[in-house]
Amino acid sequence: MFCPNCGAHIKETKESTKISRKVEVVETEIDVNKNTDVLKVRQEDVELCSSNDVLGLCPYCGKPISAHLKEAEIKKLNQVAHSKVHTARNKFNSGMCGIVIGTILLLIALIFLLLSFPVQNNREFKVDGEPFIVFCALSVICLFSFTFGIIYLIKSRSLKVRYSNVIRDIQNKTFVQKIEK
Repeated sequence: MFCPNCGAHIKETKESTKISRKVEVVETEIDVNKNTDVLKVRQEDVELCSSNDVLGLCPYCGKPISAHLKEAEIKKLNQVAHSKVHTARNKFNSGMCGIVIGTILLLIALIFLLLSFPVQNNREFKVDGEPFIVFCALSVICLFSFTFGIIYLIKSRSLKVRYSNVIRDIQNKTFVQKIEK
């Protein structure tokens, strides 16, 4: 199930999407403040949730999610899905940068590891010198960089596949709003 307003992918049942946080009903439309536990929604949106056509309220933006989307809602969802695919490409690029930076730092760290075997000591491993300390520091930074890159690659792949499927379904006119478990 996708929110046509913010494009959030919601994997919950109808009962838990109705009101998942404390809801404060207001008379006018107010932007949602994500830093608080209170979700501000309009009175009309809460009343609309009692109908069978509405699957519930979006836990992120507070707008009602209907089972049968109108043409304007589908257009908005299509725009949001294209934006999410673009975000996925940016995450992929960031992940690849992390992996490349990690590779470069790994090569530099290996050079400093080789420098930890000084010629003066008949190539005996020396732990108390500066090259070994630099090797350890670069190895830790390399590990963080690789971890960052791999996590971003996995996130970007799942995000791109999910929203590419939504775009494909909208273009083929086969998109159906359904509750996923």
